[in-house]
Amino acid sequence: RGTVRFNFAIDEQTSTFLQDQVDEAIACGCKEITLSITSPGGSIYEALGLFDYFHYVQREHGVRIEGRVNGYVASASAMVVLQAMAHRSIYPSARVMLHEAHFGSGGTTSAVGKQLAEVRIVQKMAFNVLSSRVNITEAQLKRETLNKDWWISAQKARDIGLVDKVLDAYPPGHVAPLDEPKPSRTKGNKIKPLEGELLDFFM
Repeated sequence: RGTVRFNFAIDEQTSTFLQDQVDEAIACGCKEITLSITSPGGSIYEALGLFDYFHYVQREHGVRIEGRVNGYVASASAMVVLQAMAHRSIYPSARVMLHEAHFGSGGTTSAVGKQLAEVRIVQKMAFNVLSSRVNITEAQLKRETLNKDWWISAQKARDIGLVDKVLDAYPPGHVAPLDEPKPSRTKGNKIKPLEGELLDFFM
């Protein structure tokens, strides 16, 4: 059994590095590989390439790869790369973030229009990958990620099918992290929802 750690944004160099590490583990005879991943996301093209690569090596070499979320995974790393794994697990304190495709553009109006059309195509591909493994609809995914980042706890990620298992990282009697913020009480015992979450340190 081998372990590969990936703690980078996804780009051409880091994608090649990750594939090299997995290829080396396979060459050493590993039939089970744990990919420990912490990533803010990155290039959707490289992520889709990794998605194809992981499916290929698992099928062609009879390798089983577990994606293990440590810290957080966001954007393309959560929506595409993690979903290529035979098994997906997450530590209880880890977070997952999903959102719409982001892009920057310049040039003529027609050029920008063509780039936007391409962004919509790859976003559709990413949502197709994600919706094939989660137990909520593509329409729900689009609604939750419309014009915002959707941050999800480990427990919630398991509940909606983003991962298969929340790892038991704490000994009996140890207080594990809270799953989701609870509503705060005000005078008169009325419930007042918490106004957002403090997520600046993730950005």
